[in-house]
Amino acid sequence: MGHAIVNLDGKPIPDIIEKVRDIVNKMTGNVNFTTPSPGLPLITTAVDKLETDYQAALDGGKSLKTIMRLSRIQVLLLMSLLRDYVQNTSEGDDVQILSSGFGLRKKRAPVGELPPPGNVRVGFGLHPGELIVRWGGVPLRSGYKVQITSDLGAPVVVWTDLPNGITGKVRLVVGGLNSGSTYWFRVFTYSTVGLSGPSGIAGHMAP
Repeated sequence: MGHAIVNLDGKPIPDIIEKVRDIVNKMTGNVNFTTPSPGLPLITTAVDKLETDYQAALDGGKSLKTIMRLSRIQVLLLMSLLRDYVQNTSEGDDVQILSSGFGLRKKRAPVGELPPPGNVRVGFGLHPGELIVRWGGVPLRSGYKVQITSDLGAPVVVWTDLPNGITGKVRLVVGGLNSGSTYWFRVFTYSTVGLSGPSGIAGHMAP
């Protein structure tokens, strides 16, 4: 699914004006977007005001520059709302989004299955019944999944997904453990094609 973007933040005001007018032109009469919200006349009025305020502020004082900045914020807000309308109406269709004048967020290329994290280790947390699991980062990953078990010596080891175990970080605070009990952890890597195999196992007694 495509994601509409506009990328106006940080752009010079003349570039903002040009881009907004291009989007208005492309959406006017566009059969893919018959009921733009906010309305195109409202956006045209706002961008016309921004251009007027910009010209006035070129040789003006502080008050005129403040008015210009407020007009800029108004235009950016309207374009953000219009982008949301385009995204929802198009249902992520790339061709429809591009027909509106908005751009598309660059899609991440598949990178294949990644290895599990290395250097998994566990240490005390800051509170009783709390441990902190850490591991080495894996480039290009989408995230990680952490599992826990307290019966590593059992004939059949049952691993459990932690409620907060899906993370993009390289550490996880695990609370609510029984003090004096030992817990073991393993970590998986998410990639664009799925989940890696499990990492090595690391354990520690909960404080």
